[in-house]
Amino acid sequence: TPRNTNAPANRGFNFSTGNTFKVLGDRKLGFIAAITYGNDFQFKQEKDVFNLVGTIVPGAPNYQNKNRYLMKYNDYNANVWTESVNWGSIFNTTFEVANGQRLHWKNFFAVNNDKEVREYSGFTQKLPAEIYSTKLNYIQRNLLNTQIGGDHIIKIKDINTKFDWTLSLAEANRNQPNMRDVVYAAQPPFTLQTGTKPSILTNTQSASNFYSTTKDTNRYISLNYEIPFTQWSGLQSKFKTGYSALNRERGFEAEFFHQVPRTGAANVGLTGAPTPPPNYPTPPEIVYSPLNRGPRGYY
Repeated sequence: TPRNTNAPANRGFNFSTGNTFKVLGDRKLGFIAAITYGNDFQFKQEKDVFNLVGTIVPGAPNYQNKNRYLMKYNDYNANVWTESVNWGSIFNTTFEVANGQRLHWKNFFAVNNDKEVREYSGFTQKLPAEIYSTKLNYIQRNLLNTQIGGDHIIKIKDINTKFDWTLSLAEANRNQPNMRDVVYAAQPPFTLQTGTKPSILTNTQSASNFYSTTKDTNRYISLNYEIPFTQWSGLQSKFKTGYSALNRERGFEAEFFHQVPRTGAANVGLTGAPTPPPNYPTPPEIVYSPLNRGPRGYY
């Protein structure tokens, strides 16, 4: 169940540093590092209206039967609160092992978290019913890329050939630990305005929990060898050959849980005590408390 509170001001910062050192004599070691952070709060209001084409308007000019009534099928008003947190960091370093011999290590890591609360209400002709819904959702995404490699000058007689290599690993993850959706509905003509409280829907559109994880992994290798030469016309040219390979894997897992109506004794929980009515605005954590569960489900 969401609660109202005052959001702090949006904020963020970034920091970066880098330097070059001499180690083991005159060998150079350089690095650069940076980190960024941002926290953003948003609130927006949405209106969703879906109409169906109805009958022809009587007495109105009619051209190819296009002058028709529009029948309202769905009419929703929604309030959406979102908090986004973003982290990003890099760390790169290069070491000169010897003249013309360099090793490098590059890293990038980013995290994006979105937390959303969506409350909407309105009328749907599909049930038909007046509905009141709360959806809580949290999604975490992260991206990691790490790479090692080297550049090497190999002298053959008086020709400086070049060999470079790269090994890299990239991984992207998306985690949705628990998306909760609860819909209360009142069948017409009973609405909240007429004093009848909507109750939780006992179908797949309501009282659901959804979990999912996605993981993408890329592995890459590259080898290149370069030989410079001079053409018969005196132009400088290069002969280059190499090998590269990319392996990609993707995994996805998801689970969906839905509270179904029970067929045991009505309004009696596991303890034998009366269960609270599943009416708006009773929060779902009370309605679906384990103590309120009957022999074969809730309500």
